[in-house]
Amino acid sequence: MYLISLYFDAKADHMIHNYMSLIARQSENDFMIQNQVPAHLTLLSFDHIEENRAIELFNKVSFQTGRLEVMSFGVLPSRAIYLAPLYNDYLHNLLKDFYYAFSMEGSVHFSQYYRPDRFLPHITVGKTLKQNQMEKACNAMIYTFTPFELKVCKIELASNHPFRVLAQKKIPEL
Repeated sequence: MYLISLYFDAKADHMIHNYMSLIARQSENDFMIQNQVPAHLTLLSFDHIEENRAIELFNKVSFQTGRLEVMSFGVLPSRAIYLAPLYNDYLHNLLKDFYYAFSMEGSVHFSQYYRPDRFLPHITVGKTLKQNQMEKACNAMIYTFTPFELKVCKIELASNHPFRVLAQKKIPEL
């Protein structure tokens, strides 16, 4: 399995990690902290492609930095709580460009949740939460969450299980 993920400016990264810490404290579930999960947004998840070819295609797609507005938070049935950036033109075009580049390889299989027609942009801040932990996490977020803007500064191609970074690019300024 391969992942293409976005990473953020230092200020946004700090804010996201503060939400992770808040959720860990309030829910007594520190999965994100213990596993040192970086603040990120997964853009694409796919498999059935040779590693060197995935790196080649990743490097062919050009992109620039962009801004996202994190306006809310939500819950996934998989026992996760996330921050919800708006699905703006920047994010749409980035997803479309990478999806198109990899879809030209006939064998590539995309995760059903990371396709342009089904994409839910999210930044996970709590994971593996039991029902009572989720309630505590949501209550904490209700009283502390404020919308904020972030800048995408880096994009990365990685393999999962085990996690390995295969290629990354710092995104040039607009």
